[in-house]
Amino acid sequence: MIKKKKIILAATISVSLLFGYALFTDNARYGQWTLKTSGDLGWNSFFGAGDSAGGRYHEKMAMFVPARIGNLKETFVFQFDLGSAMSVLYDNTLNGIAGCSGTVLRSRIKRLKSPILFWNRRVACKQLALSFDSYTALTENCYIMPGYGGPAEERAGRPLQLGTIGADMFRDKVLIIDYPNERYAVCDSVPQGYCHTMTAISLDAWGRPVLPLTIGGHSYRVLFDNGSSIFPLMAKPGLVSELSGSAPTDTVRISSWGEERPFIGRPLQANFVLAGRTYDSTVIYTDLRPEQDEAYDLIAGNALFWDRKVIIDFKKKQFGIM
Repeated sequence: MIKKKKIILAATISVSLLFGYALFTDNARYGQWTLKTSGDLGWNSFFGAGDSAGGRYHEKMAMFVPARIGNLKETFVFQFDLGSAMSVLYDNTLNGIAGCSGTVLRSRIKRLKSPILFWNRRVACKQLALSFDSYTALTENCYIMPGYGGPAEERAGRPLQLGTIGADMFRDKVLIIDYPNERYAVCDSVPQGYCHTMTAISLDAWGRPVLPLTIGGHSYRVLFDNGSSIFPLMAKPGLVSELSGSAPTDTVRISSWGEERPFIGRPLQANFVLAGRTYDSTVIYTDLRPEQDEAYDLIAGNALFWDRKVIIDFKKKQFGIM
């Protein structure tokens, strides 16, 4: 009887360890990037792409960064989106790339190391190296977003948008976005000449920057999301009603991650202070998504910063506006 119990116990422990190992390896590290830089302040280009939404044309609808993959000759573009927790590749786009580039990339698409968790169908692009103007980013597993992206032939001669660059790429780094000159830099510390007044911020569970905002004597948490280019501020409907008693003056229907929904804007009557800088005459928009993240109260987009430089120190949790 004792021997039988020992066998059952040993079998239980073995199975638990096996599944524990499988679970660990199957979740092995999306969003873990190693950045190789020269150590100097090297600039990388981005560009604002225009598009129509809400019945009118927006000159800077989104930010895109060009990048090369390994030794492939083709240059791709990625949306620059710190509101995205992870840097990802688009499944539909990968499947539509023809020629050598498509063959090389598809050969790297594999399921993660977990044959035991056979029901988990997630895949990654293995050993991915993205080369920008002044740095290279490497990861063992880059998440591939299923069912997202479009066929390569739809790009009409433009660089192919292959994915999104998210906040995970800049973990423990300093990111400088120079909006007027359409360039950004990645550093290990804030460079000399940029060490002006910095404001303490927090990072949410995904490592995204959350800034302090004060309006009418009340404090709020604001997610900095440079993927929301045309909106100065966004918030839940209830909070927008608290901050603005004005009637709606604008409605914009846009597509976000494949879902189209309306954003309704109202003027703010009061000034507000965001990360140490005062703003006025701002329109705040209602984000009508049913799901809401409790880690922040509002979202700040690029519209507040097009004529500025912003410095985000992910390691020391500081934010500056120049």
